[in-house]
Amino acid sequence: SEQAKILPQMYQALNQILACPYMGKTRALFLEGKAMELLARKLEQIRLENRPLSKSAGIKSSDIERIHYAGELLLQDPVNPPDITTLTGKVGMSRAKFYKCFRHVYGHSPLEHLRSHRLQVARRLLREGRHNVTEAGFAVGYSNLSYFAKIFTAEFGIPPHQFSRSAPTLP
Repeated sequence: SEQAKILPQMYQALNQILACPYMGKTRALFLEGKAMELLARKLEQIRLENRPLSKSAGIKSSDIERIHYAGELLLQDPVNPPDITTLTGKVGMSRAKFYKCFRHVYGHSPLEHLRSHRLQVARRLLREGRHNVTEAGFAVGYSNLSYFAKIFTAEFGIPPHQFSRSAPTLP
């Protein structure tokens, strides 16, 4: 079921809970806040998935299928992903309709979709322990390692060099 799916933002909050650096009352407050964030994200996910598709949304089942195909194309080669012009051409949509439909289907933009996928792959590479931070960053298409570390930390709540040592147990 779609409601059983854990969104990238939920993984981020879960990883931040696991890596909580605080102690005492600050820790309790931090963990409570993160629990509330998880609850809010889950409720928003349920709300979005249960809303009926309106005619004004202009999203047909064939559009949804094409967006899923575009999502697959986007993730096939995360180091050299296709640009938006290529994707819109392959699915036969205008840029505006593509962005609208993509956001409706995935809940975020194509760039956010690609970034999240890249970071999930990098996390997996670090967890396996056969790649260092530099290798993991390059393997998923980031040549600027300080930027990679910044967005990795924002996504998972801990820097990649600490992640490879702590190896959280979330998938």
